[in-house]
Parts: sequence; C-alpha cells; structure tokens
Amino acid sequence: MTKRVRLIKITRWIAVVLSVFAISTILFPFASETLLDGTVVYYPTITAIIGGDFTYSDLSNTYIQTFHINIWLIITYQLAWLSSVAFFFSGRKKTNLIFALVLAFISMVAMIFMPYIVRFSTPGFVLSGVRIGYGPMLGAAALLLSQITALFHILIDERYR
Repeated sequence: MTKRVRLIKITRWIAVVLSVFAISTILFPFASETLLDGTVVYYPTITAIIGGDFTYSDLSNTYIQTFHINIWLIITYQLAWLSSVAFFFSGRKKTNLIFALVLAFISMVAMIFMPYIVRFSTPGFVLSGVRIGYGPMLGAAALLLSQITALFHILIDERYR
C-alpha cells in the first residue's frame, strides 16, 4: 500500500468523523442573547429542533420561550448525517463523493443561518439581540473541512480521473 492510498483512506475516515461531529453539535447552543442586566442566555439547539419550552431568567423576571418543532432543522441534521454515510460508502465512486459534497454544503449553509431558520417555525422568537452560538459555527466548520476532504479525494485520487 502506497503512501497516497493510505493518506486517502485516512482522510476518508477524517471526513466521516468531521461529519459525525457536525451532527453532535446538536448538543451545543445555537444562539445567545445578552439580557438587559448583563445575563447571557444560551438557547439550546435540541429544544429548537424538537420543540418545547425554554425557561430563562434575569435578576427580576422569568421568561419562557416556546419553540415549535422545526422541520427545516431536522432536514439540516439529516443532510449532515447523509453526507457522513456518503463519505463512509464512497469507496471507488466519484458520484458518492459529489453527493456527500453537495449534502454537506447545503447543511453547512443551513447551520450558518440557524437563528433565522428557527424564526421560520417559531414566530415569537425575536432576532434583534440574538447572536449565533458556537454550535452551528462548529458544525459548519466541520462540514466545510469535510467538503475540503471530498475535494481532495476528487482532485488527488487517480481512480477518479
């Protein structure tokens, strides 16, 4: 086995791990907001996806944000999962790599605009003071790196020429 073949096998597994990491960012907050008293509230991604109540408070008031089920975010994370599966089963097929590349790109763009996507399904969610959280940014970065890995495979591997 040559160095190039070993490098290609290792980078395939790196792409799979990066895609799985992008899916695991569902556990990180998707947005944060600084309240009037300086308290920082982090909105959980899992609650924004499956819906439910999120309660937070500052020094004087308690607030409840009710999220509705968000089909767009469910599709976003399913596309990230499908890109991971396509990377895993890429084998010797260029079409699987291109398919994984496209799915990862769509999921990456959706993760970057996650607060706006949450706004589509939850009309009461106000975006005026909200900043994007580190969950979607980490997920988008991982998906971008997996896309770079897919491009590396397509451009470097002699089997795809």
